[in-house]
Amino acid sequence: MKQVIRRYIKDKVLLPILDNFIELMPKGLSIGLRSSQCFGNLLLSELDHRMKEKYGARFYYRYCDDILILAKTKKRLWWLREKLHAEAEALGLEIKPSEAIRPLSEGIDFLGFVYDGDKARIRKRTKQRFARHMAKVKSRSRRRKLIGSFYGMAKWGNCRHLMQTIIDKRKDMEEFKNLGLVYQPEDGKKQFVGERVKLGTLVNLHIVILDFEEDVPTENGNRTLVQFQFDNGTKAKYFTSDKRQLQFLRAAKERKVLPFGTTIGMESFGKGVRYTFN
Repeated sequence: MKQVIRRYIKDKVLLPILDNFIELMPKGLSIGLRSSQCFGNLLLSELDHRMKEKYGARFYYRYCDDILILAKTKKRLWWLREKLHAEAEALGLEIKPSEAIRPLSEGIDFLGFVYDGDKARIRKRTKQRFARHMAKVKSRSRRRKLIGSFYGMAKWGNCRHLMQTIIDKRKDMEEFKNLGLVYQPEDGKKQFVGERVKLGTLVNLHIVILDFEEDVPTENGNRTLVQFQFDNGTKAKYFTSDKRQLQFLRAAKERKVLPFGTTIGMESFGKGVRYTFN
């Protein structure tokens, strides 16, 4: 590795630093160092050139230390295999014993996926290893890390239902709707859903008063917030400072007649108007 680096780099200050990266582990390059990816590609680029240019391996592909060679005949593949072993040994490397020569009908096993010409499926042993780890681990934090790691790979293949099958959502998580959780505002006030409307736009309209909340802070001071429903079922809300409305609302709540239907009316008094329940 040091000899290869010295073909590209001559800086006397940088070379000792790179040598330290190479010598960090007693055997081989450290997988965890980012520099190792660059080192590996520099070292194996010579192998790439020899296989393609010297031996004519037209369909030769390599990603880091994963190598794939395609050929028309098994005889041609065996010949290329022998050349690959010889060139790797010349670099002081050894091909892993898990290598294999297979027909395309069994799929192309490359970079953790098996390609059948139509879909890319995650390698079987990778799925099995992940499933075994998921079955053993108890820590929620560790489970999330495992799931995230596996998803990072699965999202690049045709694995639409794989995550759900292995994780089994029914065991590992509850649906929010079944948790029975209810939001409690910090100020203790009810928060009604629906669009806020101006009370004046409801004059002569029939609505259903659903609920109310007193002393809700607004930019104009505390007001009563009223939730109502139009006859078409749409929910909305309005603010009011009318004391008569508040008195009627309190009485309806005390008599337990909420919700109730009403038509909003308008009365003039002095220089202003007020809105009533009819």
